[in-house]
Amino acid sequence: MTGKEFEEIILQRMNIEEALGKACMGRYGVQGVFVNGEWRPVASLPDFEGVLWNGQQFIFEAKVCAAASYQVHEERFKERQYAHLMKRAKFGAICFLMIHFAARTLKTKSDPEQTWAFPVTPGHPIWTAYDRAEIRVITREACAEYAVEVPWNCAPGGRKPRPDVLAAVMELRARMDG
Repeated sequence: MTGKEFEEIILQRMNIEEALGKACMGRYGVQGVFVNGEWRPVASLPDFEGVLWNGQQFIFEAKVCAAASYQVHEERFKERQYAHLMKRAKFGAICFLMIHFAARTLKTKSDPEQTWAFPVTPGHPIWTAYDRAEIRVITREACAEYAVEVPWNCAPGGRKPRPDVLAAVMELRARMDG
């Protein structure tokens, strides 16, 4: 699955959630700046932003990873995206990376397909280490310790399993409140 395919599946699921009145979500638009008579793209914001029925905002970047760990550096997770997520998290938004790890079969072991909602919040040990340039990856093990597993299931009235974004958002919200 490509990143764009993953994003489309996420949108499909959230369109159902919106029809049910539980949350609405959309993409952040592509931004640009007009300089010397031409448009130039600006580093992108996270992929999605949404709001729950109660007004709580959530924002996340969606990634697909075929490796053992997700590389967290400027080429893949833009500094502007990270800064935006951190700033909004400081004001109470539910912010996270949604990482879909593809299944992997190696000589000595197999890793199942998994999807995680990894919180992006100030003071989080992973992000504190990232800020100090001590880590450059988020492993499956770190996800198991710190993230919320995102189940793939059928929405009410649906027939195709898709990532249950809303369940992950609600679990992250409960952790913030707890």
